[in-house]
Amino acid sequence: MDFLWQFDTEVFRAVNRSMNSPVLDPVFWLITSLGLGWVQVILVLGMLMKVELRKLVFPTLASLVLSSILLHIGKWQLPRLRPTNFEDTMLHPPEVPTLSSFPSGHTTSSFAIATTVVMLWPGNKLRAGLLLFMVATLIGISRVYRGVHWPTDVIAGAALGYATGAMVALAIMSKVNVK
Repeated sequence: MDFLWQFDTEVFRAVNRSMNSPVLDPVFWLITSLGLGWVQVILVLGMLMKVELRKLVFPTLASLVLSSILLHIGKWQLPRLRPTNFEDTMLHPPEVPTLSSFPSGHTTSSFAIATTVVMLWPGNKLRAGLLLFMVATLIGISRVYRGVHWPTDVIAGAALGYATGAMVALAIMSKVNVK
């Protein structure tokens, strides 16, 4: 456990303190906002505008709901103090963290969306995958930069989101293949 704590604190300080810049603050605020549930729901519903993407809306919303349920179970079962509880953390307003730190909800939902969409994407998976997973990764980094999550919170959120998105996509694909 000492190794994980050392990893968390060193990487956290490198991102939260060393990268800190007035230029990056609004950039990471915008990126972290893409991980808010209501923003993600609006973006997913935006897929209704494109006929070939409409079939992705239900599975993607399902992965958001499932990942949120699993995330909250994790937060209740694995209570962990956020970096905001330590005095050398640079917290960026208007962050008001609630619940436990583990795992990162923004990261979980972002990876759930990315995984579901990429696995079910009707077009060029490479381009969509690079874009969606890059955005999900930046959202995770933004949570550390903004001082509300440890790096392992983000890694666990990415893994949970990926697993949830994959489960939903595989369930949809198996149902389609059965017919």
